[in-house]
Amino acid sequence: SIIREVTNCLWHHYGVRSILGIQGGYNGLSDPEEFTPIDLQPSIVREIHHKGGSILKAGRGGFDAKKICDNLEAMGINMLFTVGGDGTQGAAHLLYEEALRRGMKVSIVGVPKSIDNDILFFDKTFGFDTAVAAASDIIRNAWVEATSCFKGVGIVKLMGRDAGFVAMNAALASTIVDLVLIPEVSVSMEDIMLHVDATLKYKNFMVIAVAEGAGQ
Repeated sequence: SIIREVTNCLWHHYGVRSILGIQGGYNGLSDPEEFTPIDLQPSIVREIHHKGGSILKAGRGGFDAKKICDNLEAMGINMLFTVGGDGTQGAAHLLYEEALRRGMKVSIVGVPKSIDNDILFFDKTFGFDTAVAAASDIIRNAWVEATSCFKGVGIVKLMGRDAGFVAMNAALASTIVDLVLIPEVSVSMEDIMLHVDATLKYKNFMVIAVAEGAGQ
């Protein structure tokens, strides 16, 4: 949706006719010959929001501020949209500093896209609501399994290495979670087991949502 809306906005509102989609994350900016950019137009992005994943292909690594600035100048790019989470935006700031040092006439615009909702200064990131909705459905499936067994415990592990927003909000949205474990709150295994035993004693089943970074 972000790729689609940025493309349509630039094309229809600002008359921009040269819009490049960089493939493979920063790899595509460091090595555009291997990761060939895609020429984005309204006709290309018209239906991409109905499909999963990204037409630009996600990629990790490949960040080299000096090389990227060289390529931005060589390709005549004067506006760069960086779509991603805290790692992407942290690298974008380093890229901004290198461009500033060179006196480049380029705008670097960070678009906060993270299902974890863990980017500073933003109340909600793109992708977070979708993640919570999907997680809520999985939690309901775990509830079905747990209630189908004698003293059944359904455990759902969710994304969230350093932030437990997905687990917390999915639990609130589903209304059927008995225990949520998130990285921000320390808890002992002894307390967890006591709560599990107490819950099973009075309702005979239980649902637990766990953010991946909980307890680390």
